[in-house]
Amino acid sequence: MPEYYLQICPPGLELTEQVWEVDEHGVARKFGFTGDWTWRVEQFDADFVGSKFHKLKLKAGEYYPRMARPYSTDPGASPGGNPDRTTTFRDARGTSSGHLHAMIERLEHICRVVQPCEENFGTYGHEIRNLLILACTEVEAQCKNIMAVNGIAKTWGTKSYAKLAPAMKLGEFSVTLNWYPWLLPINPFVGWQPGDKSTQSLPWYDAYNQVKHDRETRFPMATLKNALYAVTGCFVMLCAQYGWDFALKDKEGERAFFQLTGAPIWPPEEIYINGDPRPVLYFGNATTEEHPEVC
Repeated sequence: MPEYYLQICPPGLELTEQVWEVDEHGVARKFGFTGDWTWRVEQFDADFVGSKFHKLKLKAGEYYPRMARPYSTDPGASPGGNPDRTTTFRDARGTSSGHLHAMIERLEHICRVVQPCEENFGTYGHEIRNLLILACTEVEAQCKNIMAVNGIAKTWGTKSYAKLAPAMKLGEFSVTLNWYPWLLPINPFVGWQPGDKSTQSLPWYDAYNQVKHDRETRFPMATLKNALYAVTGCFVMLCAQYGWDFALKDKEGERAFFQLTGAPIWPPEEIYINGDPRPVLYFGNATTEEHPEVC
């Protein structure tokens, strides 16, 4: 099987990033180039002075289902996209988008009554609690389905779901709320990592977990801030799955309720190469996990 390398050219050259396909004999060709020019791998450093060559983890056309990455044609354009165009993929995106817009409408209604500012972030109430629960269950649904199509069919709560944080670099996404420009950008998943404290490390999710199981004593945790972060978390989950096919750019993004203003920096080794789309399971063929968690 061939291996693939991404060539990052030094500043000042007219060349753009290029992908090289290297066979088992070490003979390299420009990927997608139909001519007969070839190089030996050992010639790279001598013939392309200043360029950096990165061995790619995925082969041409391979991608992780429901995980967006930049493409080799523009490796810095994070969050990139996902080459899957199946009916299942489109239907899942459409349904999720509908749920998100329904939650945004609820959030708008609440914010007409309670001004969304730091002074009011501690405000809580039944409508806010309902929105917090709705948004967090949607995040759970997204996590569960992403893991299922990537090789883990059975999951238990955040000990499982938190594995998506490093896989999709969720903590690096930040969102601006254009309709409330006085608010700072929100990073809903910052600090979320797998481990025994996976629920507690996500404050808005921890609040949902508390008020879901014990409303009478934990009701004050159903705050406007937690609901705001939870709905933003839903938006981030969709951006992390579908990339720029979901998130709006430029002027369109500036007019939207949510605007993606920060996205992961992916190392060159992790990006997608254009080609005939072929899914690869991020988690392999695992069907169960070792640490069940009640949540």
